[in-house]
Amino acid sequence: MLSHYFEHGVGISAGQQGLPVMYDAVVPETGLGPVGEIRLVPDWSSLTPLPYSPGHARVMGNMVHHGQPWALCPRNFLGNYTLALAIQI
Repeated sequence: MLSHYFEHGVGISAGQQGLPVMYDAVVPETGLGPVGEIRLVPDWSSLTPLPYSPGHARVMGNMVHHGQPWALCPRNFLGNYTLALAIQI
């Protein structure tokens, strides 16, 4: 069962990206809501041991919607922006 999460990630609400730090409800202007699932899929190439916590590690994740990179994923956005910048240079 755990191996499924290693490959397919875990589900989170799409509205998570519309939550401000100091408020516990989705900002209406985001167009996001509590319904709808985004998969947070681990990027195993980012697996890094934590030097301040022996025996623990971290891994970054990509947000995926219906098997495709989600446009509101910060990592996806940064990757697209970096690619566009490299093309302009």
